Amino acid sequence: MDDLKYFLVGGAVRDQVLKRENSDRDYVVVGANEEQMLERGFKKIGKSFPVFLHPDTGEEYALARTEKKQGLGHTGFEISASADITLLQDLSRRDLTINAIAVSPGGDFFDPYNGLEDLSNKVLRHVSDAFIEDPLRFFRVARFASQLPGFSIAEETSFLMKEMHRFESLDELSGERIWQEFLKALKAPEPNRWFETLSNVQAYDPWFGVFSGKTFKIAPGSAIERFALLPLLEDEILTFSDMLKIPKEFSQAALDRVRHLEYFNADSPNEASLAVYYDHLVALKALHDPFRLFFLLDLIQDESLRAEWRSKSSRDLDVIKEHKEIIEKETSSLLGRDKGEGIKHARLKVLQDQFER
Repeated sequence: MDDLKYFLVGGAVRDQVLKRENSDRDYVVVGANEEQMLERGFKKIGKSFPVFLHPDTGEEYALARTEKKQGLGHTGFEISASADITLLQDLSRRDLTINAIAVSPGGDFFDPYNGLEDLSNKVLRHVSDAFIEDPLRFFRVARFASQLPGFSIAEETSFLMKEMHRFESLDELSGERIWQEFLKALKAPEPNRWFETLSNVQAYDPWFGVFSGKTFKIAPGSAIERFALLPLLEDEILTFSDMLKIPKEFSQAALDRVRHLEYFNADSPNEASLAVYYDHLVALKALHDPFRLFFLLDLIQDESLRAEWRSKSSRDLDVIKEHKEIIEKETSSLLGRDKGEGIKHARLKVLQDQFER
């Protein structure tokens, strides 16, 4: 391995300089070909270009490569990887200067695009005008703005982003790939920067048009909690989820928030209508699996009200479960709609008895 010329690159270098945690360490190999990598015990995993796993550490090593735009989207590139490609050529194809820094095994920095200076000044700046060839980079900038507190986007980079939107380059992307970037932003320290970026370059359309004109601030929480609380109506959630192919658990959490959270926020447990409360439990399928219900209750901002509802719901579900066999026996002779109504009334009686104790 000693004769292999390689460099630590990309996010690992960026985060090392910023003293941020980063478990992913990617390397670029210069002056080698695929056959030489395999001879050294590396395992090839890349399909579109040669990426290999180190035989001992399992870390990723990619041959230095160049890209030439051939088709639409972020995958429409002809990739060339050979022993003749230099480190400078490899770094020149990267998106931002802060991601185009390499470090040798001896700790020497190779920084041809002044990425270290941009890190020091907290600036997100494109490496070259080739930035516009990959429309996914538009959303990567919005994501990095969310992940790196205090970083601003260079004016010339904002200009290119506006041009990408103006020439409808963003239309070439898949919803699934945009979702992956948006999800990372939702997990980031400042997810609101995602929307600020879209607003600043006037590019809510075509993917985030449902947010146009809305004023909001994403509250602290997990990614799925933040998504559930986005200010979208039911039809907007359905449209947005379909466009980005958003996972069911995220879209369902948002729909539950629209359909049920106002009810739980409006009344304390002791003031709520028992029949209406029961209908919400049924709609949330809480009698079979309480996960959706308790996730929803965690979205209640008032801490004392949240605790009241969690306590009541937990107690009520236990009571219904305890009386399951009795209720089934009482309604065993009923059929169809009558059976459903009979079970509902029996459960309501059990809950009422519990309330009056």
